[in-house]
Amino acid sequence: MNWKQDSLLLADGLGREGAARAFLDDFAADAAQVGERVGEDTVSFVRVTADRTPIFGVASFTGFIVRGTPVLSGLGSALLS
Repeated sequence: MNWKQDSLLLADGLGREGAARAFLDDFAADAAQVGERVGEDTVSFVRVTADRTPIFGVASFTGFIVRGTPVLSGLGSALLS
């Protein structure tokens, strides 16, 4: 599964490939900024809601996005499983 390729395939089918490519380019630029700010720090992905607080690990969709984004891939080892 590659969410970027899947997004482009879906966008192509909807006639919106240009918008999808622009989104992915913006995402990569934002990821580069986050990677620069985080540096070597350890991070965790947590979502706090009224009734629970899940921690997103390497096997989650969030972890998959981090592994598939080169500038963020170093953060993957810092995620909790």
